[in-house]
Formats: sequence, C-alpha cells, structure tokens
Amino acid sequence: MNSEFSSITLRETKTKSLFAVKNEYERDATMELVGEWLIKTNAFKEVINELIQKKKMENVQTEEDIQIVLGTTRFLEKLLKIKTEEILSAVVERDN
Repeated sequence: MNSEFSSITLRETKTKSLFAVKNEYERDATMELVGEWLIKTNAFKEVINELIQKKKMENVQTEEDIQIVLGTTRFLEKLLKIKTEEILSAVVERDN
C-alpha cells in the first residue's frame, strides 16, 4: 500500500510465492483467493489488531518515533478495512 493509502501492490518473491510459476489464469485465481478469503478471516483480523496494540504499546521517546508509530498504526488500521476489489485490482511486482 502506498503512503497515501490509495493503491495496493502485491510483492512476488522469487521463491515460495503464491504467484510463482503460474499462468495468468492461476495468478488471477490466487489474487481472488487472497481477496475473497485471506483478508476476511478472523485470523488475519486478529493478527492485525495484535500488531496495532503492540505498536501502540511501544516506548516512544522522540517526535520521529511518534510519527513512525502513528504511520504504522494508520497503515495497519487501513489493512483491516481493505476490500476484495482492492486486492483484485492490485499490481503484482516481482522482487529483484
């Protein structure tokens, strides 16, 4: 997700990727799986909520630390609201 939270990019790693060595149909099906299933599971939501709580409990001491924590928290909160359509329209980029 970009810093303005306006677009999503899925990263494909070289190995052990959900998208690895797949044709276009399989890649689309994988994106649909992520969009329809993963982001809607209780486990996904619980992990994101735990990360939010953990981040909020960090011992921050500088203004820079505060801004980092706030930015991370906003990012995680946005992940909780992500929609299937956003996943399906995401760009898939391969890591180098």
